[in-house]
Amino acid sequence: MESPPASGRGRRANNAYLQELQRAAARSSNLNDSGRVTPKALDEATPLVSGHEDGATPYQLPGFTPVSQPTPESATEPSNPLASVKSSYVSDDKGRLRWLGESSTWSFSRKTLMVIRDHLKASDLPDVAINEESRAYDLDWGSKPFDDAANFHNLPSIDHATYLIESLKFHVGQLFHLFDERNFRHKIREFYANPAKYAGQNRIWYVQFLAVLALAKAVGTNPPKGSRTLPGSEFFTRAMSLMPDSSYLFNDALTAIEALCVIALYLQSADMRNSAYIYTGQATRMSLVFGLHRERPTDGVWSPETASRCHKVWWTVYILDRNFSSTMGVPMSIHEEDITTPMPDRDGAQNDVALYIHVRISGLISQVIRSK
Repeated sequence: MESPPASGRGRRANNAYLQELQRAAARSSNLNDSGRVTPKALDEATPLVSGHEDGATPYQLPGFTPVSQPTPESATEPSNPLASVKSSYVSDDKGRLRWLGESSTWSFSRKTLMVIRDHLKASDLPDVAINEESRAYDLDWGSKPFDDAANFHNLPSIDHATYLIESLKFHVGQLFHLFDERNFRHKIREFYANPAKYAGQNRIWYVQFLAVLALAKAVGTNPPKGSRTLPGSEFFTRAMSLMPDSSYLFNDALTAIEALCVIALYLQSADMRNSAYIYTGQATRMSLVFGLHRERPTDGVWSPETASRCHKVWWTVYILDRNFSSTMGVPMSIHEEDITTPMPDRDGAQNDVALYIHVRISGLISQVIRSK
């Protein structure tokens, strides 16, 4: 990565880029007059300056290996460093090369340190630690038969389960839609009347229920210092061992997509971001196959309640895709112009307003990352 020029010219270009982003955000609202998503005018934004004064080569961190790319016509031509075509790799402690997406947190941290080293002319600054995923907690699961009696042992009481669900709503429910509350609570009461029988008849829901309990404990409980067991892992590993194959998930697609989103969030909290991204991708593709990116008709085919649930599920998937894609530096899976699903009601209930704001922020992240 080249450091920005020290001249006022570079500062003016940066300011112009930020001003253009503000203008673009003001004029390219996600909603048109009909309440549908509209394509973003991304190509008009003025990008950041990424040139380097006097043609000097910036300091390269150990283990940071840029892949050669064609040299631009002008070294001082403005460009967005978060949308660069260059590829960079870093070696972990086992010597394996890891790709760094331009907007990934690893890449950002390392390039920021390079800029500091280059301008301070110092070589004794500390390196950025290579924190490989899956090392913070021990989290492994296999598969086991669904009718194993152990699958229904050591469950919390219905009162404790209700408390955990309320805790999850408090911590996460304002940002994501993870389950249909009225339907979910009704099923909990039926489940506790006869756990084994009800779970056998509603396998996807039971996986979702276990994943919800796991995430509730993860976000609402601090693990003991030095512990390698993330709270809720006993429920999460049980849910994953009971997860059916992808073809079975379409028996209850909405519940399955919600469950996959919960799983992705739990894996993220367990420092398993790559795995979380994979499950987010599965939720995204199931959503596309199920047509959640399109507005649901309510003329007798879909009830207003089901249509609303579909819309909220879709925007949760959208938010996760944008967030994981930007922090990992990988391409976005969803194109704005393909979406006709109505946005959450910006003047509705508190949860709808919070989801609307989260969607808008995610859309702005997409604009910044994709602006050339």
